Amino acid sequence: MTSCSTDAATTRDVSRPARLHAHSAVSTALAMRSDHALRELVDAATPIGVGIGGKSALLEVAGTPVFVKRVPLTDLERQPEHVRSTANLFDLPLFSHYGVGLIGGAGFGAWRELAVHIMTTNWVLAAEHEGFPLMYHWRVLPDTTPLPVELADIDRAVAYWDGRPQVRHRIEAVRDSSASIALFLEYIPQTLHEWLNDRIEAGGEATDRACAMVERELAVGTAFMNSRGLLHLDAHFWNILTDGRRLYFGDYGLSLSSAFDLSPQEAAFFDQNQSYDRGFTATYLVNWLLTALYGVKGRETRAAMARAIAEGKPPEDIPGGAAAVLTRHAPVAAAMSAFTRPFQEVSRSTPYPDEEIRRLLDGHGSVLAQPSDGPEADGLGTSHDERVESTQRTETQQLAGERETLTGVLEFHRDTLARRCSGLTADQLRLRAAEPSELSLLGLVRHLTDVELGWFGRVLSGADTPFAYWQADVPDGTDFDVDAADADESLRLWHSACARSREIVEACESLDTFGVYGPDGDRFSVRWILTHMVQEYARHNGHADLIRERIDGQTGV
Repeated sequence: MTSCSTDAATTRDVSRPARLHAHSAVSTALAMRSDHALRELVDAATPIGVGIGGKSALLEVAGTPVFVKRVPLTDLERQPEHVRSTANLFDLPLFSHYGVGLIGGAGFGAWRELAVHIMTTNWVLAAEHEGFPLMYHWRVLPDTTPLPVELADIDRAVAYWDGRPQVRHRIEAVRDSSASIALFLEYIPQTLHEWLNDRIEAGGEATDRACAMVERELAVGTAFMNSRGLLHLDAHFWNILTDGRRLYFGDYGLSLSSAFDLSPQEAAFFDQNQSYDRGFTATYLVNWLLTALYGVKGRETRAAMARAIAEGKPPEDIPGGAAAVLTRHAPVAAAMSAFTRPFQEVSRSTPYPDEEIRRLLDGHGSVLAQPSDGPEADGLGTSHDERVESTQRTETQQLAGERETLTGVLEFHRDTLARRCSGLTADQLRLRAAEPSELSLLGLVRHLTDVELGWFGRVLSGADTPFAYWQADVPDGTDFDVDAADADESLRLWHSACARSREIVEACESLDTFGVYGPDGDRFSVRWILTHMVQEYARHNGHADLIRERIDGQTGV
């Protein structure tokens, strides 16, 4: 185990098997170390930086680069009755959750951050969602951490956060802490800010592809977290990592989970901020693009330009895909700016306009899915609507290359099926609305899950990937047997299968790469499989059109 340079870690295998192998090897190696040995290892690691959430370093374990984040653990949190507690131990004001203050907040405690890392790592290990850095290990170690620059003047920080004594107590406790929780995390070298900046500088098609990926991944990631009862609340582009294929949401110092030990006030705050992550990430993307593409600087100038676009002024002289992203999300950005400016400059008690943001996200067909308060909500207060994850279709580029065209059209059709399913209850998804056909929207989702798993997860990857519904002893499978089917789980499995299919295609060097199927060893190229999948989705989306119209009269979704 040694320190590690960032250069040595920039090229790595991020496929699921490689991530799982690294997790097994690294977590085992770290678990074998005593506290003393682990402290020596961490102290010898290559420092990366010190921020408001703690200090970080890079080391190598079992041949794998490991990112170490040390989160200050206060004496209050170390008291026996508070160990592993996810309660708001410092009774911090709830507006401290918003990561948009002009002075950063001191976080809600190391145990909460650890709990979210455990939660997100388990989601990755269970193949529920890949978009989080894995945590290999954690340990409480002796440590001292100086206050970050923006909190060093404690009086100034407390005054900014409405003079609350609880804020002073928290900052002073962090200053005086004598231990930290060392989080040993998967190292993903690039932040979204850094990577997207490179793609913008490349210009043209590279910019449009990057914008489409980021828009889609922000939608999928925030929708997944929210559907599992987690609000990130600080998902800016320095807190999101990427390998260029997907986004990884990290840094959970301000996060709030419905599974935490919440007070009634915190539970109400959770309910009143269900649209925050989706609204915040859409706004951040708009502001980021305005700065990168137009050189717009200053909050007021950006807000004015977002308002102009929201009111119908088309973005000019930038790639078409980026212009479409700005047009879609400018209304939300304008409304969010009307909240953040007074929050930052007038009062931290400025109320978040959840109802307005929800309405705008829904009314403008945003890529960010909407929550539902309907009767199908599960124990976390969420419904299948949140798990649709994407209601805006990927726009295909008319002059793109063959690979980009095929994958783009397939994404368009996947998004189309998601739109057909959005806004419906579980019972409506199960409804066989086009008699005498047995087809239902949920049945189509389940059927296409196994189509994805078959062509990509088995034929193209060469793996013995199990089907979700097709069984050797049931000739017709169980995909269309939806009477007792769990709509949430079915949608989750479909999204997971689509994500895995993208990974497999992206790993193929060319469209001529092929997979083998059947007793005669028939070969099927990536080109053929993508074309076939477009045909498959196009046919079933036609069915979905008719079913949706019969359910609620909606057409042209």
